[in-house]
Amino acid sequence: RLLEELPNEVERIESEIASIEQQLSIGDVYNADPGKFNNLSARHKELEIELNEKLSQWLEIEQIKNDIEESEN
Repeated sequence: RLLEELPNEVERIESEIASIEQQLSIGDVYNADPGKFNNLSARHKELEIELNEKLSQWLEIEQIKNDIEESEN
C-alpha cells in the first residue's frame, strides 16, 4: 500500500517545493517581507528533507519488491 501512496506524496511535495521556489524567485520578497521569506525558506528546507526521506523509502520498497519477485522466479 505504501508503494502506491509514495508517488502521490512525492508529487505533492515536489509541487509545494516548486510553488515555494517560485515565490522565493520574486526579486524583493526578502525586502518586502522578511518574515515571509524566512518562513518560506524554512518550509522549503523541511520539504527537501521530507522529499529525500520519501524517495529513499520508495527506492527501498522497490528494491524489496524486486528482490521478492526475483526469488519467486
